[in-house]
Amino acid sequence: AYINIDDFWQLAERGADGHMQVDKEKFPDGIKPIADYLHERGFKLGIYSDAADKTCGGVCGSYGHEVTDANDFASWGVDLLKYDYCNAPDGRQDAMERYTVMGKALRATGRSIVFSICEWGQREPWKWAKSVGGHYWRTTGDIGDHWSNAVTGPGWGVMEITDINGKLDNYAGPGGWNDPDMLVLGIVGWGNPHQTKLKPDEQYLHFSLWSLFSAPLLIGCDFEKMDDFTLSLLTNNEVIAVNQDPLGKQATCIYSIGELRIYVKELEDGSKAVGFCNFDREKADISFRDFDKLNITGKQTVRDLWRQKDIRTLDTGRKPLPLNVPAHGVLLYKFTPVQ
Repeated sequence: AYINIDDFWQLAERGADGHMQVDKEKFPDGIKPIADYLHERGFKLGIYSDAADKTCGGVCGSYGHEVTDANDFASWGVDLLKYDYCNAPDGRQDAMERYTVMGKALRATGRSIVFSICEWGQREPWKWAKSVGGHYWRTTGDIGDHWSNAVTGPGWGVMEITDINGKLDNYAGPGGWNDPDMLVLGIVGWGNPHQTKLKPDEQYLHFSLWSLFSAPLLIGCDFEKMDDFTLSLLTNNEVIAVNQDPLGKQATCIYSIGELRIYVKELEDGSKAVGFCNFDREKADISFRDFDKLNITGKQTVRDLWRQKDIRTLDTGRKPLPLNVPAHGVLLYKFTPVQ
């Protein structure tokens, strides 16, 4: 629902009146007409700033001008603020204080503005971000379009981000969410637009994990160059429903078989979304019997969410479930008790 503008919408210096200056070459009429345009079409607008004098890109940040900027954002019709932490002090207390000031300023506007805390997980924001007004918080550094940090390229690998974010399930829930960064599907950028370097099975796994994690699903690709495969990944309503489930529980890796990690997410209707996630370089071909380890018992309807079809009714105490999971791939199933 949110269309978010990142860094560089503003000029490097404030105006004589103390307000941020919009880059008129990029937004000749300012930000408000953009918000109005989006609101008329059912979308919301997100904008970017930084808890220092300068942003990551070296233009104007909000430190010391939080009330002025929050009021400007509200008057423009902004619905979300991503608040970065470049050029700011390293300490946790400093970060908490700076985010607290902006959180209070946003609330004081009277406008509902989602507050995205982006200090890259370095000060364990999952322990304090909600208390300073944050609605979601980055848990790691910036993501790159590769499976592992072992690959040369910008950003963290999907695997390393999963290793960190996947252990923080106790901190996520309605009103405050862990943010493992944007999705790296389709044509991604970093100044060199290119097709994501994730293989197709890795893309399925990436999107499945982010959905199981109840993570903000932030699309980071070029819409105008989106192919059918990417579009199908981003618009599977049954997978998105797992992400958006009202119970708001982040999945937990309950059980592992070698490099096959099994993430289980409880859903509001009493069913469970289960991701059989293969982190190995070889396919996993097994007959799975250990349903008691997943707290799944009795007769269950098993639905393949990516294929959007029921694949069997299973008596978990009597028969195994055959699993053939590709290398760096996933089977995302929903288990619903048979009444």
